[in-house]
Amino acid sequence: MVIRIAFALTVITATQGAAQNTYNCRDAIAGSAAEENEKVNEPGLGIKIRLYRDKDWRTTYLNGGWLSWIANQNAIAAKSYPVGARQNACLYLTKLAGANQYEAGLVYDGGNQIAYPYTKVVVCEKAHDHKKDVKPKRVDLDSQCNDKNAKLHISFAVNGSPDAVTVERPAGGWTRPAIVNALKGKSVNDADAVQIAAGVLAVGDWYPCGANRCCKVFA
Repeated sequence: MVIRIAFALTVITATQGAAQNTYNCRDAIAGSAAEENEKVNEPGLGIKIRLYRDKDWRTTYLNGGWLSWIANQNAIAAKSYPVGARQNACLYLTKLAGANQYEAGLVYDGGNQIAYPYTKVVVCEKAHDHKKDVKPKRVDLDSQCNDKNAKLHISFAVNGSPDAVTVERPAGGWTRPAIVNALKGKSVNDADAVQIAAGVLAVGDWYPCGANRCCKVFA
């Protein structure tokens, strides 16, 4: 089975008409330049890239919108994202029709189209709001989504059809079997469920996307 995981991307999706699905990354960068950011290490490269949150992060999960922008000021390409040397790019989250279903995509500075779609999106819904803790973070799932009553919304697609599943945090913390079993309940085969669960649990970049929500995209 080929699985495509759905993420959040835009106010307008690609299926809603080519005349509408444009995304102005440069405007997003200019509008969020003063927002909180974090420098993170690129594995094995000896460089750091800077992750910025979007200025409208408090409501992103509701209708979709910009998640962040990524600045690579190094002389070599980044590894965590398809961002070249001395290049900037933005992440856009698209809200799909289903409950807690999203898509995501990367748009390059100066561009207005999705250049790199992401097929997996996870949204952590916490039991409390972020308060002042709203910098982007590169951490694993249990370090970021660790409230006692936290919920995890995982977007994906089976045979090209978007779907999503919600998993409540087990009392002892997140486990691969809990996530795998939830995915298998949505007709995801064993191998794909294990692969998706590994990505959900792994270290990744979390961006605030609601008062008590944070979002991560991964390939």
